[in-house]
Formats: sequence, C-alpha cells, structure tokens
Amino acid sequence: MQIYFFDFFKVSPKSFEKLSEQDVRILCTAVFSCPDPSIVACMVRILSCVGVSVAGSPNEPLTENRGNIIKMIGSCLLQVITTDGQLWIVAEALDAIYDIFAEDHVDTVGNEIALLQVLKSVVEPLKQKGGCIEPILIQWHQEEAHTVCGWNTGDNENQ
Repeated sequence: MQIYFFDFFKVSPKSFEKLSEQDVRILCTAVFSCPDPSIVACMVRILSCVGVSVAGSPNEPLTENRGNIIKMIGSCLLQVITTDGQLWIVAEALDAIYDIFAEDHVDTVGNEIALLQVLKSVVEPLKQKGGCIEPILIQWHQEEAHTVCGWNTGDNENQ
C-alpha cells in the first residue's frame, strides 16, 4: 500500500463538528478588517479550505451546523466578490466559491445565499474592470459558466 504525502492532509467534516458559527464569524470579520491585501487573500484561502472540508463529500449528509457554516462562509466570500476593489482578491474569492460549491449536495446552501444571482450580477462589472472574468468562470465549471454568463464554452455546443 502506497501512502502519498497529501493523504495526511485529508480532513473529514467530522473534524469540524466543534467549529461554531462564532468561529467562522471571527474569520470573516478578519477578512474585512485587515488592511493588507496579501493577508486578506490568505484569509480567503483559509475560508476556502474550511468550507471545502466542512462541505465534505456527497456521500456524507450535510448537517444543519455544517450547512450554516457553509452558508456563512459563502456569504462572506460573496461579499468579498461584490465589495473588494482588487481583482486578484476577487479572483481568489471566486475560486474559493467554486471549490466549496462544486458538489451538488451543497446546492441548497447556494440557493439560500442566492449564489448564482450574485455571480450573475458581478459578471459585467468584473468584465469592465479586468476583462478576464470569462476564463476564471470557465475554469470552475463549464456548464455553470454557460448558465451564468451565456458564454459558449465548447462543451455545451449541442445545447
């Protein structure tokens, strides 16, 4: 049996059973109170790692506490996307959103925070700001990028 280095870093959602909404609130507050963009980007990555770990896999039922934590993290990241003036931090938050909400079992949480509606609302402003939002969205999930933005990504030409 071969053990890979990264196998030691796999985390079960059960590892986060004692994580409270207050803990997540502290992390989210840190994102918006820090004046250093590099630290903000690191905090966004931390929220991403926590969110992905808490979300778990489709085989693990999403508990109410885990759902609430994902909702808080998702809302915080959406706020970063809609309010931060630096495109690279917005890209980090988009990447985090894509990682956390990649699996179907968290769709209900995404619906509760109006994930697709918020993403639709920021497409045009981000395109005007940086002109590079299309590749970021397409990297996440080609079908969702087509749904959100109406872009033809190649995979959905037969639709």
